[in-house]
Amino acid sequence: MTPDASPPSERWPSAVLLLVLVVTAAIRIRLLDIPLDRDEGEYAYIGHLLLEGVPPMASAYTMKMPGIHAVYAVILSVLGRTPAAIHAGLLLVNAAGIVLVFRLGRRVFDERAGLAAAVAFATLTLSPRMMGFAAYAEHFLLVPVLGAILVLLRGLDTGRTRTVFVAGLLLGAGFLLKQTAAFFVLFGLAVILMRPGSGQGGGARSATRGAGALLGGAALPFALLALGLGVAGTLDDFWFWTFRYTSTYVSPLPPAQGLTNLAIVSRDIVPGAALTLCAAVVGAIGLAVDPARAHARALAGLFVLSSALAVTPGLYFRHHYFLVALPALALLAGLAPGTVARIFAHRPRLAAGAVAAVVAVPVLHALWTERVVLFRATPLEVARTIYGWSPFPESPVIGDYIRRHAAAGDTVAVLGSEPQIYYYAGRRAATRFIYMYPLMERHAFAARMQARMVGELEAAKPTYVVYVHVDTSWLATSESDLTLARWLGDLGTHFDRVGVVDIVSPDTTRYAWDDAARTYAPRSKVWLAVLRRKSRP
Repeated sequence: MTPDASPPSERWPSAVLLLVLVVTAAIRIRLLDIPLDRDEGEYAYIGHLLLEGVPPMASAYTMKMPGIHAVYAVILSVLGRTPAAIHAGLLLVNAAGIVLVFRLGRRVFDERAGLAAAVAFATLTLSPRMMGFAAYAEHFLLVPVLGAILVLLRGLDTGRTRTVFVAGLLLGAGFLLKQTAAFFVLFGLAVILMRPGSGQGGGARSATRGAGALLGGAALPFALLALGLGVAGTLDDFWFWTFRYTSTYVSPLPPAQGLTNLAIVSRDIVPGAALTLCAAVVGAIGLAVDPARAHARALAGLFVLSSALAVTPGLYFRHHYFLVALPALALLAGLAPGTVARIFAHRPRLAAGAVAAVVAVPVLHALWTERVVLFRATPLEVARTIYGWSPFPESPVIGDYIRRHAAAGDTVAVLGSEPQIYYYAGRRAATRFIYMYPLMERHAFAARMQARMVGELEAAKPTYVVYVHVDTSWLATSESDLTLARWLGDLGTHFDRVGVVDIVSPDTTRYAWDDAARTYAPRSKVWLAVLRRKSRP
């Protein structure tokens, strides 16, 4: 054995972790070409604008924090400008998350718990029911949050305030990706304050310094962002969309409605994760009764609580919100092997088999439950399976038509919440309203938003308009304002129909272009029309 070689007993955890990464990557690589959905399309479109030097909110309104758009800009510039490149970026971020979960489990518990947690996390994040293949902000948020926890624990162990400040910076970076990272800032503060001796004497002063360093680090990225947006002249719009309007959007639903939402989403999510949830319960019980792990128990409890809070804003319980809770769930599941091993400690062979089962069976069950998506379906079939009749498989075709026929300076208006079409078309939006949802909702700003959108469209005079006749692209109600609807009634006066996309069934879409589009009558209730501005006489 060479001096630098590690004995086999020290290499096997790395080998197992590498195997997990390779298997996970292989599954994701097969599905890199899944079409972009609405959120991904928004991130890609605004990320592209950032690369062109357009500041956030200058050309597109969004509730999302600009950090995710910056991440997409990096992916687009480094890996390429295709859906496959974007999903390759997700693959890399997910791999980083798996490694960080392993390191956190090893740091707080032990190496076996860390490995089991990494396996559970890798499996859970493959779930199509939680949008595991969509490059959502939640996936990217987990990396700085998990990194921050590891750095914070190191800083508290060494007593270095600068290290705690770095942990705060990472949490602040997470906040720029999504506002729910604020719950993990609270987690960090609680960890600092619960340290032994923090309530008296020098311990209290140390806790105060640590809390100040964490909060200072967390605030700095946002302060720099606000400064930059102020210089760019878009700070007011940013504040309105990400805080004033968002506070209206996530205003709590009645508890009964929240419980109904949770029940509906749980029915979708739980089947593939049921045995991992059982393992997490076993692990939680083992942690609760282990007197030697009082500090780890408090840390895990705080992490579970903060993760649960990050899922619950507004009680909407969207499927992908649960991604932020997966590290906490995985860490508890990672404790199940140790709990089982202690139960069967007097029978080593049985213990070994039970430990293997409690790790492998939940994984095999999850993969079997989702086998069609993970191993059989094509990327287009996966998009239809996950998103139903939403026009995500059709969007690249529409975008390609506009890209080929529009001049470089032409603008496009998508009348529907399908920002991915702007990205595929490679043309600027004629309005900053790239989603119709805020305009259709019942709130004090709706009529004003619609009037502003109509004004922007009339001023920009877009060359192409894509009208989306898909209910889920509007979510209009009987109480929606009709300002935009009246404007839509005049489209035929100024535009010719040059394309019809008729989604006849989940596996059949009919396309009619140019002359054929003028007389084509959609057979389905789900269709899109591409309109071109009439030439002046």
